[in-house]
Amino acid sequence: MRRLFSLIAIFVIGGVGGIFFDRLAIPYLAETRLGERFPALRRTSERTTIVNRTEVVRIEESQAIPDLADRVKNTVVPVEIAKKAKNRSRGGVAPSMLFETGLALTNDGLILVHADPESVATDTAVMIDGDRRIALEYVASDTSTRFTIFRSSERHFTILPFADGAPRLGDRLFAVSATRIGERVTQRFQASMLAALGGEALTLADAVESSAVIVNFAGNVVGMNIVDEDEGVAIISAGELRKITEKLLQ
Repeated sequence: MRRLFSLIAIFVIGGVGGIFFDRLAIPYLAETRLGERFPALRRTSERTTIVNRTEVVRIEESQAIPDLADRVKNTVVPVEIAKKAKNRSRGGVAPSMLFETGLALTNDGLILVHADPESVATDTAVMIDGDRRIALEYVASDTSTRFTIFRSSERHFTILPFADGAPRLGDRLFAVSATRIGERVTQRFQASMLAALGGEALTLADAVESSAVIVNFAGNVVGMNIVDEDEGVAIISAGELRKITEKLLQ
């Protein structure tokens, strides 16, 4: 035990002595005649400590969110579909138009739209692209989920992957939709966060009143906000969208 205490004392005294000579004694002696006689002593006192500067790169949210909006806005497709007229042959009301936000699925122009084929005329669907109205080709539909797939001849969409797994409570989420401003159709980008999660059901802190594609900060599709005439507003999760798409494409 005495040896152990002796070793500790030697290390402590030696360390303190080393700091004393390095910081005080050597610079003092270098300024005396000893410094002139022994150049190495002067060089030791003049040594320079180089401190490398460390830079922390921070991505400002004010820049990241607009970059995300630019990257995902072309995944939404403004689609207009004529609703089937009731008793048109007997002088009923002419068919009205249903405006929906479609989700671009593939590079060859497949678009997923929440449109029930029993209530809309799928043969009169058009995609709005600026001042152009481009006719869409009907591909498949499912009356149980009320989703329909159309095909466009245009191939300028941005294709986003479906998110793997459910988002976490409090995650930043963004609703990307098509909206009308005056006579012009453009993209709408709304920031929110996941307020509640129950199984496949999602709820945003800021409600989305129109059909929209829900994406996360990574630019992956988390779900799709739909507006149903019977069931109101709901968000279909990415997992359910994947199943619906696979079923329709079969």
